[in-house]
Amino acid sequence: MKSCRQAVIDAGFQADRIQVKLKMDSMDPAEDILAEADRQQAETIAIGRRGRSKMESLLMGSVSSKVAQYASKKTVWVIDPEISTSRKVLIGLEDHSECLSLVRYAANG
Repeated sequence: MKSCRQAVIDAGFQADRIQVKLKMDSMDPAEDILAEADRQQAETIAIGRRGRSKMESLLMGSVSSKVAQYASKKTVWVIDPEISTSRKVLIGLEDHSECLSLVRYAANG
């Protein structure tokens, strides 16, 4: 956790705005993440994906999938373990009014 915190600081975040929390007895990590986001009034959740196969995710569930599915009125970033260096981003859009918000969010992020 110490090295993760330092990586966030090295990326330019202010140290006094970083909180590190660890919960060892979680029965449902996705539910705990969503509850903490609500407590912190966080509007965006960034979560890593472990890279399970489709079958493993179907059988065991996926924390990142569950967070993305149930994070009502929150932006969820699901990040693969290997961060791409191509700097190419695909923004999937539909013919829906929220799409303009998505484009603005991505352009400013």
